[in-house]
Amino acid sequence: MSTDPPDILRQVRGRMQALRLTQAEVAKACRVTQPHLSKLLSGKIKMGRKTAAALSEWLARSELPAEENGELRRIVEGLMAAPPEKRMQIMQLLRAVQQIAH
Repeated sequence: MSTDPPDILRQVRGRMQALRLTQAEVAKACRVTQPHLSKLLSGKIKMGRKTAAALSEWLARSELPAEENGELRRIVEGLMAAPPEKRMQIMQLLRAVQQIAH
């Protein structure tokens, strides 16, 4: 995994898109603010060493084997195609599971 800031940000953008994560979700996982992550991703500020380390660690933790990644993508696409009321119910369930996991 690269430690070059442009490579890290490229990988973060790709992972966020693949996993359909928001900046807020990634920022929370990396213990930075969403506005800070937004400025990094838009190139408005340079990345510090601590942030680079946090993003690199997140990339390593969120990496899935190709087979699992494909399955996750199919599940997420199926959820996104569900009617809005079903998506809301699923999100509530996932939030409850997340609270149990942490």
